[in-house]
Amino acid sequence: MNRVIQIAASGIIATMLAVGITACGGKQEADSSANTQTDTSALSQDGNTQTKASSITDGPTVRAKIDEALATSYKNVTCECSTETTTTLGQLQSNGSSKTEVKIDATSNPHRYYTSYDVPGEDGQPIPLEVYIQGDDAVVIQGEDSIGVNVAGNSMQALVTRPGLYLDATWVDALLDHAQSWQMEVKDNETKAAAMIEPQAVVDLGLFDTSTWPLNAEAQLAALSFTIDESNHITNATISVGVTGSGAQMILNLVNTYKDYDATDLAPTPEPKYLAELPEE
Repeated sequence: MNRVIQIAASGIIATMLAVGITACGGKQEADSSANTQTDTSALSQDGNTQTKASSITDGPTVRAKIDEALATSYKNVTCECSTETTTTLGQLQSNGSSKTEVKIDATSNPHRYYTSYDVPGEDGQPIPLEVYIQGDDAVVIQGEDSIGVNVAGNSMQALVTRPGLYLDATWVDALLDHAQSWQMEVKDNETKAAAMIEPQAVVDLGLFDTSTWPLNAEAQLAALSFTIDESNHITNATISVGVTGSGAQMILNLVNTYKDYDATDLAPTPEPKYLAELPEE
């Protein structure tokens, strides 16, 4: 492994550690029994045992826990989404981040999404927008105006609907089919499960805008991790990718934090006053 890849690898592992999981190296064949290490504390004052954490690297066991969480139904949820990028070129390093909040109505088919954010105006002043998306149809609200547009394949659609992918069993299963190793830790009532993923599989699913990558860049490492609460709801889903190209290294993290299951208030999508077409990207 050359120095460029080592930097990318260390960044991925640091990300995994940040969510409580140490990345496993190398491809691991599934065993019929879980590889488990448990650290149990002494009896507490009330006489009950308290399990500190158990570490599991058996693929079927970890995947079964993720599948169980994905199968847990919900009516609605709020997701705080962030994209974090660190680029290193020689001694120079730059960091970028963006955040948005998305509300998901899971009672609709397809699911309905809502978010609000600012876009720069002609005079440099931010213009607040509200966006409702269901399938390929969107209603964008600016002040008292509401515009209906088709957003099929548009970056706006990808930005707003992305959080729902991590709660979609079909999509996650397609990604986990390319898992190379697994790790899960259980502590108190919280489970953290992660998988190292074949990097090209992440690229092929179109999760990242590769036009922002360095010239001739390739994904070297990829990791997907989940945090699951005692109700089997996913409270965090993070995908991290290490990229190298033309002497530069990038660490990209897509972090989704879920809250307010079945307690998220998402107003009905308003009827648009006008119809418009978005330019092709």
